[in-house]
Amino acid sequence: MTGKIFVSAVFATINLKNGLVKLARGGHCPIILLKNKNILQLKPSGIALGFNCSNLFENNLEEISFELNQNDILVLYTDGVTEARDQKPRRVWNSKIVRDIETKY
Repeated sequence: MTGKIFVSAVFATINLKNGLVKLARGGHCPIILLKNKNILQLKPSGIALGFNCSNLFENNLEEISFELNQNDILVLYTDGVTEARDQKPRRVWNSKIVRDIETKY
């Protein structure tokens, strides 16, 4: 990749037998987790892929793990969704999804 081209990503594995989630984030939007009626925005450290050709990516990538229990909600979404704007035009998606999750669950 050259110039201003880069890719953000989240990589996650979920063990369906024990609910263990392991994930890493490379410059992507926060991961949203509703756990015990609390909304958490998970932001493990990591930079976008292709942003830097040195060992900066590997040295800053953080993997986190947690247990996903019954009734927990894990929200993974594309960063293209966060570009949605209202008529002002203001970006509205991230605060809207958090508010929707709070009121509906």
